[in-house]
Amino acid sequence: MKARSLVVRKFIAAPHNGWSPDLSGQLQSIGRFVVGRFIARPTRNELRYYKLKCVSPNSIEKLERETDMARKKILITGAAGKIGRVLRDGLKDDYDLRLLYHRTVLPAAPGEEVFVASIKDLDKMVEVVDGVDSVVHMAGDPEVGASFESVYENNILGTYCIYEAARRTGVPQVIFASTNHVTGYYEIDGIYTKPEMPVRPDSHYGASKAYGEALGRYYVDAFGLSVHCLRIGTFQPVESVQNRTSDRILSTWLSHRDMVQLTKRSIEAASVKFGIYYGISNNTRAYWDTESARKEIGYDPEDNAEDYA
Repeated sequence: MKARSLVVRKFIAAPHNGWSPDLSGQLQSIGRFVVGRFIARPTRNELRYYKLKCVSPNSIEKLERETDMARKKILITGAAGKIGRVLRDGLKDDYDLRLLYHRTVLPAAPGEEVFVASIKDLDKMVEVVDGVDSVVHMAGDPEVGASFESVYENNILGTYCIYEAARRTGVPQVIFASTNHVTGYYEIDGIYTKPEMPVRPDSHYGASKAYGEALGRYYVDAFGLSVHCLRIGTFQPVESVQNRTSDRILSTWLSHRDMVQLTKRSIEAASVKFGIYYGISNNTRAYWDTESARKEIGYDPEDNAEDYA
């Protein structure tokens, strides 16, 4: 019988999903194969990387059925926000979604779980995060000019509740929506910036996000959580680049699909215990370094603001 080919990703170990680090025995029961080592169950849309040759004609379909049964459950906080809505649409095909709303509640799509609560309510957050594989924490006050009182309540206290709820329930990973304003004064001074440089926030908002990064580092070292901090750039549709009033966006733009990809890469790189990554597209004029995101989690941005300049 002629061998069939399927492209499969190489994955990072995820013991909680029931697959052992060496899958050869389990895959052998699905069909004979030739494959490099891979160490976690793939998602359906990511059966696209390394080649797996199956002798049984039904083996691919069986692998896909098994994959569907093992879909990760992802919580998106701030699901009604600008980024939250894009992630909801961009992640739905690969993951089971649980959505957290506060004031604005959108209609649920089939298969979605919905909670309505404040991220400042720790007891409620324990209930909300329980049973998910990753928390994509997008909730908070996103305004650069926000008052200290607001960022304290929404970004400092709220972020603490998310980390602490994850710790109490054994959720393995939090993906934290940080901001480029954590290092805003480097930009003001015209200095090319890398994630490992000391923080230089340009506002109470930036300082609150720097606190969220530092708190995440503490939960990694003290409790073994995996935390990825995404320093999000100018998250706007293509039209905002084309109709820009300033050329800054040509350096700082993060496209919708690149934001979705960056989040997916973080979800699937849970073995990377801590990372700080600038969230921007592949912009020719970029002055924030994305090399660590490329090397550590495989981020490969597809868009470039220059194409719309």
